[in-house]
Amino acid sequence: MISRGMPPVKTGVPFFYMLPDPTQQKADMPQATHPAPLSPTQAGTRDKILQAARQLLEIHGAQGTQMMDVAKAAGIGRATLYRYYRTREQLVADLTQEWSREAARQLAGKALTGHTVGERLEAILRTILAEARKHPQLSQAALSSLIADHEHAAAIQEEVASLLPDVFAPIVQAMGTADFTRVIDAGHRLLLGTLAMPNNSKADMDNALKTLVFAMKRLIGEKAWNQICR
Repeated sequence: MISRGMPPVKTGVPFFYMLPDPTQQKADMPQATHPAPLSPTQAGTRDKILQAARQLLEIHGAQGTQMMDVAKAAGIGRATLYRYYRTREQLVADLTQEWSREAARQLAGKALTGHTVGERLEAILRTILAEARKHPQLSQAALSSLIADHEHAAAIQEEVASLLPDVFAPIVQAMGTADFTRVIDAGHRLLLGTLAMPNNSKADMDNALKTLVFAMKRLIGEKAWNQICR
């Protein structure tokens, strides 16, 4: 069963195959738009909004977080908030991108943990699942926004897809694989699918990690999984 707040899944359809495929993103979705750079003052206001939204999402989840509450928590008027974010979906989308960048910075240090390719991959995956368990409401809101059918989904998918190669590159390149993009894209979808599984306890996280490890090992092969990293 998918955690409360996640989109429904059709019976008998593996969730992995319902996730966005980064290789099809340009063909199937409108291209992400990139807003003009903000002034230092505007960037400061935006940061206050995102910080307030994150605090509220951690407590109430996306459905329980209202724009007027975000404005109040950020210490700004609603008119000011709507100049930056027209909708809650747009706000959650921007927050998802910020959280993704933060997670990628943390994962960069995990890429060199372990002596084998498998150990290093498992360390990265464990860190991602632990972060999701630490912030359940935020991770559910982020994942829902990532796979949602709205105008901001393209920008989120583009951001997340662009971060994964930097995280996995030191490992995958050490394997000498000739199909780097295929491994990254498949790992992307497997990871998102696993994050959609219940992750409310250590047992849930251990089961999710086992699922990911099994799938990734099958993807790259036993020999590559056990390869010693230099």
